[in-house]
Amino acid sequence: MLEQTYARRLLLKMLGKGIVTGTAMAHLPIIGLPIAKLMAQETNSTKATAKNLPPIRIGHYVSNDDNGKWSQWMVQKTINAINQTNGVSGRKLKLVTQSFNGKKAQAETLMKNFAGKLKCDLVISGFDIQHAEYFMPAAEQVKLPFFSCAGSDFLVAGKANRYVFQLAINDEYTQIASMVRFITQRLGRKVTVMFADNADNRRHILSLNKNLADNGAQILQYIDISTALKKPLDATKSSKLFAKHFHRIPIDTQVIYYLLPGNYGVEL
Repeated sequence: MLEQTYARRLLLKMLGKGIVTGTAMAHLPIIGLPIAKLMAQETNSTKATAKNLPPIRIGHYVSNDDNGKWSQWMVQKTINAINQTNGVSGRKLKLVTQSFNGKKAQAETLMKNFAGKLKCDLVISGFDIQHAEYFMPAAEQVKLPFFSCAGSDFLVAGKANRYVFQLAINDEYTQIASMVRFITQRLGRKVTVMFADNADNRRHILSLNKNLADNGAQILQYIDISTALKKPLDATKSSKLFAKHFHRIPIDTQVIYYLLPGNYGVEL
């Protein structure tokens, strides 16, 4: 296990130097090489080489829904890619997953397990905003770095603590404000939203509405396609699931804005 004495100041300094940047990263490498390099720095107290050290253990909770399955797939694929290229300075990564039922009480238990008997060096969140917020206080309690992949502004809103880190790419609401300007200036001002109806997407839509209105645009139609997402993703059939909703798109739509979990957006 990595020494827990590394300084938060060092982590922030490395972040400031651009080791972790938002604009050049998409969802697949969201916890990949930049963060792995950050957490793999050896402390001054050890002279062992990376090759002689055990794998860096990355904790990851998996919720029992499509978002959980997708985030687990993403994290594992990224770790495999890093390990196939000699790991981090010769040191391998190991994913340690735990099932999560979405309850705050279990989040505290899981963080204690990650820090204790599972001997994890850091924890990577899933995509769900509320779930990530459940884990943040527990990260401070057990003094274990927690990297959020959930799209929220809780860092700038002061909801986090010194053990919580968030990539710039995941300040979802700042992204919306920037993206809406591009949409209205380059694509059009009549928008149809296709979305999966859940709490995260409702918050997203509230922000989207305000930013569209501020830029002289409007939403013509909301199309809830939650019923198409009840079964696991099948790349050979998912297009048909979405196609049956296309007749609901107003004919004067200029932009289709989708809010879909994981790989569903790619299929659409």
